[in-house]
Amino acid sequence: PIIKRRLYANYKLAYEKIKIYDLEWDASDYVKSQEGETTTISFTPSLVWNSLNHPFDPSKGNKSSVFVKLAGTVLGGDNDFIKTGIESAQYFPLFWSFVGMVHGEMGYLTKVGDKSLPIDERYRLGGMYSVRGYKYGDISPKDASGYAYGGDKYLLFNAELTFDISKENKFKGVFFFDAGQVYDENEGYLSRNFRKSIGYGFRWFSPIGPLRIEYGHKLDKEPGESSGRWDFSIGGLF
Repeated sequence: PIIKRRLYANYKLAYEKIKIYDLEWDASDYVKSQEGETTTISFTPSLVWNSLNHPFDPSKGNKSSVFVKLAGTVLGGDNDFIKTGIESAQYFPLFWSFVGMVHGEMGYLTKVGDKSLPIDERYRLGGMYSVRGYKYGDISPKDASGYAYGGDKYLLFNAELTFDISKENKFKGVFFFDAGQVYDENEGYLSRNFRKSIGYGFRWFSPIGPLRIEYGHKLDKEPGESSGRWDFSIGGLF
């Protein structure tokens, strides 16, 4: 802790071995170029500000974080890159039992030297914890054959309205709006339109953690895509 119960500094040293194998014949050329085994050694310092009034079911306060992941160079390993990210979520009480929440985050990944960015570090969006209504990885740059191989930068925005259905049983409803996009190395932020969704769902704060079931409807469905999807999870919120 830096400021008691508010500002924390965290440090992480990681050693990872990544093996890419058994590729399908139509896999992306980007993935094929990284077939085999590599090692990533990284150091990640971060700062976290937390003024939420509840760890799992907040009604007011802010939680924000910033991190820098430094991989390779003097640490060794096969992969050399710098990954940065910033995230913030603000909760505020409204009328009756309604609680509003706005959340935003962005990330940037850059290589050090001439090596390609590791495929497992590249950004992809979609799913319960980013843009609901899309599967994880659906929002991503694609190669000529349509394979989503991830980008080196992204933006994400979420807004939610939660309310009590049964307060004594900790059962809630939620309405939400999500928007996000992932950009490739030759693109800038905001160079393409956000993919967007709206939806609703239910949350139960059970003894084993928050249970969520939520349906996201795509606002900008492209030809051949489904109109939306249900997602289920057991775990934390934004």
